[in-house]
Amino acid sequence: MESQNQINTLIEDIYSAALTTDDPTPLLGRIAGYLGYEVCTLTTARSRYTQASCNASWGMDPAICERAEREFAASFTCTKLNGREVRAGDFGFFEEYIAGVDLRSLPVYHEVVVPHRLQEGVKICLEHSPERTIFINFMRPVPRADRDGQRGIVTTMTAHWARATQIFLKLGQVDMLRQAYTETANLAPFAMVIFDNTGSVYLANSRAEQSLRSDGLALLHDGMHAALDGEHQRLQRAIRAAIASSNSGGGQFAAADLCISRPSGRRSYQVLVTPMSPATQRWGQRPAAAVAVFDPDEE
Repeated sequence: MESQNQINTLIEDIYSAALTTDDPTPLLGRIAGYLGYEVCTLTTARSRYTQASCNASWGMDPAICERAEREFAASFTCTKLNGREVRAGDFGFFEEYIAGVDLRSLPVYHEVVVPHRLQEGVKICLEHSPERTIFINFMRPVPRADRDGQRGIVTTMTAHWARATQIFLKLGQVDMLRQAYTETANLAPFAMVIFDNTGSVYLANSRAEQSLRSDGLALLHDGMHAALDGEHQRLQRAIRAAIASSNSGGGQFAAADLCISRPSGRRSYQVLVTPMSPATQRWGQRPAAAVAVFDPDEE
């Protein structure tokens, strides 16, 4: 029972790690120690977008692992498991990927494997797709390691680890998309603020953050504020109406076009408020209304 509790805790930690950008090295070390290995590496052996890399390493300099992949394509000798193409969620001991005689004939064996005592171990495939190939490698077993016990533990953990990897990759795509949206919004020659479906500020471009500080219109932590009460109320009604239109997915909503006075005497801001297209998925935070602020004195 205690052993199963330890495995369950490690599985929970694997899922938790997929939801963060924290360094996974300590977790790799705990899993390696539990399995009975001195070395563990997380390797992107192939990617459409980057060079091969060692994403994390326990018990060995990651530069050694990275050199093995970049100079010798070490993991490309391990894309077949017991004679068939490896899939995400598969694992095997090294000899199940490549026969010892074949491994000893490769340059990587003499340049990397032997000097660092990496002849034995187990390799888990977390991803093998047209996009990328990712492996977890456990190497250098401790004396008298129980291989049957190792196989049982890895069998329990591998499907969860592959699933957690997919979660991590998807979340990374979401983060990159949001960063792309932000950088694109910063290219606009006017201030732009996006509100989410609850009325909170979802995104503000750099021009909005720099210029909307006073003089009739300010961007604060709780939204946009006009200095004159009547104009402020009209602005809030327009934003609420745009969000409601987006949330309901109803008919077309005519964008609101407002003028916001400026105490400095400069020409009024021209403010356009418009709903954003309703999401096909109606749960969670999403952009719902856009506010564009044009300063006629800066055009």
